[in-house]
Amino acid sequence: MQRYLFYSATSDIWNVTRPTLSEDYHIQIWAPKILSMAPRELMSPTFFVWWVFHWLNVFKNPCYKIYLVYTKDNMLAHYAVLLPAHFRFPFMHYSDLQIGPVGTNEKHRRKGLAHYVINSILKEHENTAVRLWYITREENEASKKLIEGVSFRKIGEGKKIINKYNRLFSYFHIDHHCCPKMTS
Repeated sequence: MQRYLFYSATSDIWNVTRPTLSEDYHIQIWAPKILSMAPRELMSPTFFVWWVFHWLNVFKNPCYKIYLVYTKDNMLAHYAVLLPAHFRFPFMHYSDLQIGPVGTNEKHRRKGLAHYVINSILKEHENTAVRLWYITREENEASKKLIEGVSFRKIGEGKKIINKYNRLFSYFHIDHHCCPKMTS
């Protein structure tokens, strides 16, 4: 069974730096609109479900958005989703947000795009009481290095519990805490 690592941080511990974005790229922030289910490059059933969750108030807060980094010729190079708490993450509280999934086009890796976007998210929330979460697969060394580099702390390890009748109702579970449980 796939193992996951759970990281978390609040503004009192994260290390915000504002790296610069190369002039070869520009960032856009997408938010759901009634006639816009997802950015055109990310149209998939997953993003459709999140759009539905937003409009049906399944998300515990209205902060769902997607950070998009485009090349000069408007090709998607990187994206990062900011997901509000919901039933798939039972350990998250009302105002908590999860950074992820995060994806970088293979041709644009190692150019600091993920670092730039995550720092942009941290900067946006540095004066709030929000707790940010980040979940990665245990073997994803680049992802662990990225999130630890912005001072997120490993909270625990766990797994994704698959609902055998409907994968939509699968959820993540922390079964081993690395430090005292964080409170909201």
